[in-house]
Amino acid sequence: MSQISRPFQILLGAVVVFAVVWFLVIKKSDDEPVADAPALTTQAPGVKGLTTAVDKAKAAKTIVVGEDLSNLSIAELDARVAALNAEIERIEATASSKRRHSAAAAELFGKN
Repeated sequence: MSQISRPFQILLGAVVVFAVVWFLVIKKSDDEPVADAPALTTQAPGVKGLTTAVDKAKAAKTIVVGEDLSNLSIAELDARVAALNAEIERIEATASSKRRHSAAAAELFGKN
C-alpha cells in the first residue's frame, strides 16, 4: 500500500466502509416487503381490453359485396342482413351529421 497515495487510500477506505454500511444497514432485505411500493401487475394497463378487441376483430367475418352466397346458411344470411342494415344505419347517421355540419358552415359563411 506504500505505492498508493494517502488521499487515494482514504477514498478507498471510505468506499469500502460505505459498501459495508450499505449492505448491512441501509439496503432493505429482499425478504422484507416494501409497504410504499405499488403492487406489481403481470400485464401492462390496457392489455386486457386490447386483447378483447383483437379477439373480436379476429372473430368478425368480413362481408364482401358480390360474394357468392350459396354456401351460407340461413342463419349466416340473416346475420349478414342484420350487419349490413346496422352498417347502413351508421352510414346514414354519419352522412346526416355531415350534411348538418355542411349546412351550418354554409349558413355561417353565406355560401350556398
